Amino acid sequence: MSKILILYIFFLQEGKGEDASEERQKLTEHQKAAEQQQAKLSKAEQECKEAGPGSSTRFISIDLQQTLTCPRLNNQRAYFRKKFNYHNLCIYDLNSCKANCFLWDETMAMKGSNEINSCLLKWIELNKSDGFKDLVIFADNCAGQNKNIYVILNCLRLLHLGDFDSIKIEFMVAGHSYMPCDRAFGSIENKIRKQSTINNPDEYATLIQTATAGGINVVRMAQEDFFDVKALKSLITLRRPKKFLFTEGRTFTLVKTKPWHYHIKNNKGSSEYVDLEKGRKGPPAKTKNKVKRHEPTAPLLTSDPLVRAYANEIKIDESKLEHLLQLREFLHLPGKEWLDRLVVSQRTAVAVTEQADSEETPVLDNDNAQDEDLLFYVDVTPSDST
Repeated sequence: MSKILILYIFFLQEGKGEDASEERQKLTEHQKAAEQQQAKLSKAEQECKEAGPGSSTRFISIDLQQTLTCPRLNNQRAYFRKKFNYHNLCIYDLNSCKANCFLWDETMAMKGSNEINSCLLKWIELNKSDGFKDLVIFADNCAGQNKNIYVILNCLRLLHLGDFDSIKIEFMVAGHSYMPCDRAFGSIENKIRKQSTINNPDEYATLIQTATAGGINVVRMAQEDFFDVKALKSLITLRRPKKFLFTEGRTFTLVKTKPWHYHIKNNKGSSEYVDLEKGRKGPPAKTKNKVKRHEPTAPLLTSDPLVRAYANEIKIDESKLEHLLQLREFLHLPGKEWLDRLVVSQRTAVAVTEQADSEETPVLDNDNAQDEDLLFYVDVTPSDST
């Protein structure tokens, strides 16, 4: 437990008055929600051990490792120089107990929701021959990468393609998001710490592949593997939940029988369906015995193929490239060859502005949303909740 959390708990215990009581209540609810999500993950791991990789339902957890920097050198001069960024997204298959690491560098792509969605699509491409039709994803609460409308749209598109019958996303509570991916990251970091020098990204890939006794499946992403999933937003009407904020959602469920809806549920058991179909004007008309649905007007999310997110190599900061060149003399031959290739390829690279996580956050929680963004929702009875 961190020192900050210990001090915070001490403050709550010693505090008096309504403010302290309210904070204690929030902390209790936070801990309860964390325990609920961890219990779901533990139950899923147990079910996967019993069902094995042949199950029709596949459970995975996804997480992005802290950025790996290259080169890794054991000298003081390197400590004060900018390094090259290398990214590792782990998709851990709970059914087969196998970690899959998707690797790319900063000249290929950024590390936002497009990249997370693209790695998920790549994993599905590599594993769809197993025949599973239901997918459950455990992810952390990061809005810029995982918990946003783009992940929802990517999953809806998979339903439209007919690849799945249902997809469920379970978001862990911030500060309590330990998942199987973290075990893989721990093994990787232990392996890295034992290396005095890492000259280039290829050496990172080799270390990751051999970090555990059973080995880690390494997938080196190419730039053409990254797609502009954000473009799907133009095919829907963005609506927000009415009962609570999008960010308060803990479980998101999508099923092929409701191809334009996602079901959102929070820690307290409140839930609702949110309709994203474009062109719908208000709620459906009600008749005496049933609800009359509007005729669908929107094209499926599969009407056009996804386009590449990047057309050219991404230009890195010139001061960073200068710092890398200052470290060339400390690199072994493979590192020098990699750096020389990087310098040449950067001559035709194109600068891309990286969006901050806050810019990735959907406008679903904006109280000043325009009328067209307001929610058309369907109340859910307890028997309908998931």
